[in-house]
Amino acid sequence: MHGFARPMRMGSPSLLWIVPSMGWNEGALAALWAADALQGSGIRVAVQPLEVETGPPLLWPRAIERRPPLSQQPRNEWRTLYLNFDCIIVDQNFDTEFHYVKMARDLARTFLFARQPSLPERLDVSQYALFDGVLTASRASYQVLARQPSLLPSRLVPVPLLVGKTTGATVSWPFSQVDGPVVAMAGIVDAFQGIEIIVNALSVMAARHQPRSLLVLGDGPDAKRLKAYTRSLGVRAEFAPETLDWREWVAKADALVTLGFQPGLMGDVEVSALAGTPVLAPDIPSIRERADQLSTVWLEQPTVMGVIEQLEQSQWVRGTPKTPNGRIDEWITALRL
Repeated sequence: MHGFARPMRMGSPSLLWIVPSMGWNEGALAALWAADALQGSGIRVAVQPLEVETGPPLLWPRAIERRPPLSQQPRNEWRTLYLNFDCIIVDQNFDTEFHYVKMARDLARTFLFARQPSLPERLDVSQYALFDGVLTASRASYQVLARQPSLLPSRLVPVPLLVGKTTGATVSWPFSQVDGPVVAMAGIVDAFQGIEIIVNALSVMAARHQPRSLLVLGDGPDAKRLKAYTRSLGVRAEFAPETLDWREWVAKADALVTLGFQPGLMGDVEVSALAGTPVLAPDIPSIRERADQLSTVWLEQPTVMGVIEQLEQSQWVRGTPKTPNGRIDEWITALRL
């Protein structure tokens, strides 16, 4: 609790979510999904980037309020901005530009959103104390952060990962029966996603007359290169950055594959749970937590041959889709909206 009185506001509850940029990054995607879900409960949500996006743009729905980059606004305008909101969430990747937070905490409840089981190393105990709490969207993150010497466990606020039904452009399902089973991947398309391993595995399987097709949901800095690489190996693949309703697409796939090279929110596995789609993934805590009720095949080695072995031998059984009941209420309680 802070020892000062914050301004009282009238009207509907309001939330400002500060993200690194409005492009394809995990922080922006989490904010987009949450904004879509929270606005459906009568909460006004605005998304504020720190910087201009430099990579592929994320297709934000018109219903979500988007603001110009904070770094391009004079500091004397920040106070006016913050005064319009009951609560402010700051993404953990704010490059330790702590002056953005110091003013906010005097004007509204302020939370740090921890997407990964680690936080910026340069933050000390006094800086954590400026937040009303640290939001953790997974048990795995909560357990790791609770052991951090610079962060009291009482400041951790667990919340469920919200995955909205937001849709981008309407795109028809691009596969047919002749394309074979469809393997889906979803997330930021970069070197950490491991798409090349999956493409290599599917190329080998095609040569063995065991065709599989690949669906890639998302976009990122390596999308163009990976599209060209996929074509060069003759793998049937579709890249679909224009759709944000991953649940609808993953529900049509035969399985979702994630290699977990960069543990974070694991939103792709959460989407699979909501769709009831089986998962092929390494056995790490952040994945096991979200795949708890799924038909899951654990990948012992995230290698080409390891993926081939499991895709050839596994019997994919669809599970019961997870129900998201009560998840928004948990956020409203955590943020005191």
